[in-house]
Amino acid sequence: MSVTVQLLPGESILIATMTGEVNREKALEVFHLTNELIADIEGPIIRITDVSEATSSFADMINVLNASGRSKEGSTSDPRIQVILVGTSSWLRFFRDAMASAHQGSRNIPAFDNLEDALLAARNELQKLSA
Repeated sequence: MSVTVQLLPGESILIATMTGEVNREKALEVFHLTNELIADIEGPIIRITDVSEATSSFADMINVLNASGRSKEGSTSDPRIQVILVGTSSWLRFFRDAMASAHQGSRNIPAFDNLEDALLAARNELQKLSA
């Protein structure tokens, strides 16, 4: 599995891409890279996480949820970051539903079928937040 996280030039939007098998270690890598990239950014930040080419086992998904639900800097539960997901798998729906639960902090995470729609939504959200 490969993980990349990039900050779009001139925008407070990150694009994280995860391919292959998703596990706790790879999720933590995304969180670490995210935290490094947003260190000097003030204001709202959106991370689009593209998992359209990723797979996971049930056990790994539970471990990813546990890592995501903790208040680790750069994580899905980091209050500085709004997360948008890209993908269509049942694991993505499972993750979204679990993150929406009170146990995981009641985070409502939008999801899109493609990166273009997610990027448009991110830009619209940032525009609303800065108005």
